[in-house]
Amino acid sequence: MSALLRNPLPRLWLAACVLLTVIPLAVVAGAFGSFDREIWSFLLEHQLPLLLKNTALLAAGVGCGVVVLGTSLAWLTAVHDFPLRRLFFWALMLPLAVPAYVLAFVQTGAFDYAAPASTWLRESTRLGKRFAEPA
Repeated sequence: MSALLRNPLPRLWLAACVLLTVIPLAVVAGAFGSFDREIWSFLLEHQLPLLLKNTALLAAGVGCGVVVLGTSLAWLTAVHDFPLRRLFFWALMLPLAVPAYVLAFVQTGAFDYAAPASTWLRESTRLGKRFAEPA
């Protein structure tokens, strides 16, 4: 007899994972039948054009930045020999290994208002006093 049949724990985990996946999908699928036409007409008329424009601008800006920065850095590490070139060769591939949302959380945590980098920048440039003074 296989270990899966003797031990019910893996089957319970599988059932729990299936339920945790299927229940939210079923709720979303059930909500497709009931929607308010007034809300959707407002969203399509007022919100969607702005969201599509912002998405297109963001995609174009990121695409141009990636092409310029990625191509130039790849060319520099491939053609020129400079100190720490091998480190840069591997470090430039690091963003491909880390999901974008993880990098976004790290950047938010590093540059949030109370983060050390932002606090140091405000204190060293005296920006905090300028914003804290009453008008």
